[in-house]
Amino acid sequence: MRSRTLIVLSALFLHSAQVVACHNVTAEQILAQFKKAARAEGSQRSETEVMVVFTIPGDDSTTFDYFTKPSHPAHPSNALTAIYESGGKVWAFSRAFTAGDCEAFRTLLASIEAQHEALKESFRRAK
Repeated sequence: MRSRTLIVLSALFLHSAQVVACHNVTAEQILAQFKKAARAEGSQRSETEVMVVFTIPGDDSTTFDYFTKPSHPAHPSNALTAIYESGGKVWAFSRAFTAGDCEAFRTLLASIEAQHEALKESFRRAK
């Protein structure tokens, strides 16, 4: 099966924009990103039945690195969202890759986007 990547870039909290395209990526590249996230300083791991999420704090950002487990229909896939402040506004940058099924991955990204909407609302309420 041909490997595919779905890349999504979104600037959240101010504007929402997406660029979607399929490209090549391998399961080995996703595994390398998994290992990098696991080793990152301050990385905290959480899991569901179908996902592993690393929360990685930074000086001026927080990164959420999502990885599918073999039980997820889009496996192997990785989606990363970095939330940061710039110019007094809160932004998010997202990028995502899959070596699995693109349609299942689009469904996964929609669920992650719903989580982003909940984050946006919590930021609005905190102000």
